[in-house]
Amino acid sequence: MDNNDDLITIQKNRVGYFQFTLKDDDDNILMEADEDRSYVHGHGALIVGLENALEGHKNGDEFSVAIPPAQAYGEHSPDLERVFGIDKFDMGDDEPEIGMTFDLPSNTGFHRFRVVGIEGKNIAADGNHPWAGMTLHYDIKVTGVRDAKAEEIEKKAPIEIAVQSIIGA
Repeated sequence: MDNNDDLITIQKNRVGYFQFTLKDDDDNILMEADEDRSYVHGHGALIVGLENALEGHKNGDEFSVAIPPAQAYGEHSPDLERVFGIDKFDMGDDEPEIGMTFDLPSNTGFHRFRVVGIEGKNIAADGNHPWAGMTLHYDIKVTGVRDAKAEEIEKKAPIEIAVQSIIGA
């Protein structure tokens, strides 16, 4: 990436490039990105707290930020913990496994659930994001900033690479 102006800052309609390490409250590494991640700032491609933390930074900035659940994946909701009969799923010859995910219809389309337990003919599933209820600790290095192209603003994603869901799972 060519970035001739190290003074340009991350703001709406600019493409930001960054690397990060994400940890939980106990300093366990949840995710690392040692290759550049990119996104178009101001269009909701990142969790709110991360996008807010990146705003105003420039190429070469390194910083740490703690993002509370309300600005990340929300609080853990017991209402999204469910038990389903295995017979409700057409799994073919496959057996359900802990960690497996599946989508169920919801009022807004589909909602993803993760299998967290199996007992007899029942599957315990959790519809919360795995990081819901957690304060997320990011160590961030901004590796570039540039103005977004019109097509990137329209698509809300950089042309060279689409932002991966960090920023989540």
